[in-house]
Amino acid sequence: MKRGHVPVRQCVVCRQRLEKQKLARFVCRPAPPAPEQSQRPGPSQWVADASGSLPGRGAYICSAQCAERVEKNKRYRALSGAATMKYANTCRI
Repeated sequence: MKRGHVPVRQCVVCRQRLEKQKLARFVCRPAPPAPEQSQRPGPSQWVADASGSLPGRGAYICSAQCAERVEKNKRYRALSGAATMKYANTCRI
């Protein structure tokens, strides 16, 4: 049986390329503006995207070990809290 196209993504920590469905996706979402600050947006935060459909640029992590190591990655340092929480609570690869 012929297999169709399989999307491949890269883990932001170890740079390993895997099928998209085997990776956990995280998206940087802007926080809503604080009530006391009329138009200034709050700090953005990383959230887990289980459905893979949230808008924005996603970052993919392949394992719990990479979730622990993401803090050393300068570009995705803020992702460490969300990634560690997701793998500790729900994600088992």
